[in-house]
Amino acid sequence: MSDERLRFSTAVLRLLGEELNPSPDQGILELVKNSYDADAESCTVFLEEAHLPGGRIRVADDGNGMLPEQIRDGWLVVGESEKSGTTRSPGGRLFVGSKGLGRLGALRLGKKATLITRPRSRPKFEYRLDLDWSRFDKAHLVEDIPLDIIESKRSEQSRSGSEVIVEDITFAWRSEDVRRLARAMLLLADPFGGSIGFKPRLETEEFAHVVERAGKGYFADCDYHLLATIDSNGYGSAQVLNAAGQVLFRASHGALAEGKENSRYQAPPLTFELWEFVLDGKRFSTRSVRISELRKWLGEFGGVHVYHRGIRVGPYGDPGNDWLDMNLRRVRSPEVRPSTNNSIGRVTTDDPKAHFHQKTDRQGFVSNEPFRELWRFAGDVLEWMADERLKAREKRRKAERTEAQVKKTDAEAKLQKELEKLPEPLRKPIEKAVAAQRAAHEAELAWLVDERQLYQTLGTVGTTAAAFAHQSNQPLNIILRSASTLEYLLGDPKIPSFPQLSGEAVTQVRASANALLAFGEVTLKLLQHEKRRRGKQSLHEMIYEVIELLRPYLALRHVNPEYDFTAEPDYTWGSRAAYEAILTNLINNSLRAFARQSTTPEIEEVPTSRRILFRTRKAGTRLFLTVEDNGPGIVGISTEDIWLPGKTTTEEGTGLGLTIVRDAVGDLGGSISADAHGGLGGAKFNLEFPARD
Repeated sequence: MSDERLRFSTAVLRLLGEELNPSPDQGILELVKNSYDADAESCTVFLEEAHLPGGRIRVADDGNGMLPEQIRDGWLVVGESEKSGTTRSPGGRLFVGSKGLGRLGALRLGKKATLITRPRSRPKFEYRLDLDWSRFDKAHLVEDIPLDIIESKRSEQSRSGSEVIVEDITFAWRSEDVRRLARAMLLLADPFGGSIGFKPRLETEEFAHVVERAGKGYFADCDYHLLATIDSNGYGSAQVLNAAGQVLFRASHGALAEGKENSRYQAPPLTFELWEFVLDGKRFSTRSVRISELRKWLGEFGGVHVYHRGIRVGPYGDPGNDWLDMNLRRVRSPEVRPSTNNSIGRVTTDDPKAHFHQKTDRQGFVSNEPFRELWRFAGDVLEWMADERLKAREKRRKAERTEAQVKKTDAEAKLQKELEKLPEPLRKPIEKAVAAQRAAHEAELAWLVDERQLYQTLGTVGTTAAAFAHQSNQPLNIILRSASTLEYLLGDPKIPSFPQLSGEAVTQVRASANALLAFGEVTLKLLQHEKRRRGKQSLHEMIYEVIELLRPYLALRHVNPEYDFTAEPDYTWGSRAAYEAILTNLINNSLRAFARQSTTPEIEEVPTSRRILFRTRKAGTRLFLTVEDNGPGIVGISTEDIWLPGKTTTEEGTGLGLTIVRDAVGDLGGSISADAHGGLGGAKFNLEFPARD
């Protein structure tokens, strides 16, 4: 028989509409993009009682509208579209909408959906199509449900365009859902780069607030403005300007792609623009904008967004999306690189030949060669910008050193002249005093050189560990997913599918992977530049945060943190980075002590309870903290020598942790001492800090 054909279950509608568009705002954005493709100048989304189940959503535009054949052959076809990647709309726009999948996701948000469209080419008619999803849910096959396109006359006041109404919404929108949609609607048409002839808006108070924040536009207050382009031949160029618009650095293609094979970028013409802010309170003390307001603005809109044919493509630039690895690059050299927290940027491209292809779920582009080349170009530009800023900084430092040396020489010459004017009985003792002062100064300089070398070593260790931590996330996540697969295959622990495998082994794999992920997170978070700013800090809060960061690692070692905190104010002064360095190194010291208790290092024997106790007390203007454990205590080394760099009692130790603790406590205006054996039997560290009420 030749009449048989492939048919689809109605369940496919649910799978395509819900699983490929997991968030409600994503489907609505696809409807708005359809309006852009229809040459609309405006598109408005109305949320009508959407905070309650049973509410409705309306999306109305003033575009071209659709004829019945366009509805039948385009709008109703899922997975295919009359839109080509290189063809244009009647108004000349390159299409950006999806092939029906995103639209289906929006239509499935409610139990019913209605399309009302008024084609510009037929000014006297409008067309209506109703979709009752309950009919599809009851049917076996999609083609079993007939659909009617109803024609009627429209009023003379009706303008052309389309309206989609989704009724009887199946869930209640939360305030964070509305806020996310408001932000996405605002960013959709690049509010920072001028008009593209299309204005999407959301009729809610949340949208008005987001528009108000975006409208503040702090671009003029940026410290560095990067502007880079790829031309039609694949050649790149870049320049960096200061706030006054003066060019600081400029690069040709050769400077960006120096020494790289196939250096011409295999990507369509595009522009990469970035505004970076140095978030230093002193720098902003002379500016009209408050640094707190700027931080909020960057928190809302920061990151690098991507605009394809004038319309934003997510998730690039969403909170937490560091698709250009700017934060990892910043770890290597924190002072001269942008991050997702201190910058805002965009990549824009018309892509007339459709080199970039969005994924089926509309979350980003397929990682084909043009997109990888875009990523390579942005990375090359960021590296070049960092190199130029490093060169400028080193040049400035060299000039400052030279100037300081000249001033020192001049001062010494003037001092010598003044000494020569004095009578010899007065000159001799003064010359001896000056000589002693010089000797003390030279000794201090020698000490500072040694300290700098020590912390250069620590900095190298830290940045290397941070880079390793970032790169290890992906394989560790693969291990966790594999553990879940193994757990599923094992089945019921009482009746295992593979008796030779142990469910306990899977649990250990998962715990170990989580611990390594926690280590990576700690490494990256401890190196955050913002944590080095000084201010009033809550000691208890910082202890809790460090423990939370290390929790999977502590759980793997079967360590239980305990707290005995004072009820009095626990505020002190300094940077979070300094306190975190102290707490992390003290905890690591306890973990190494616990490891020494194991008689079989390869298979660590764990006692019934490993404890680390944090106790705080306050007396007058001083805040006291004790950290102790129930390990073996301080053995094999005196409590005076434990602070010396390089001194360690374990083969895997560096001997630097307690040195860092000592110096950090001293820098904070505090003091520290140690007892070989405290109340729990293990080492006890006694710290004292100035209190800040």
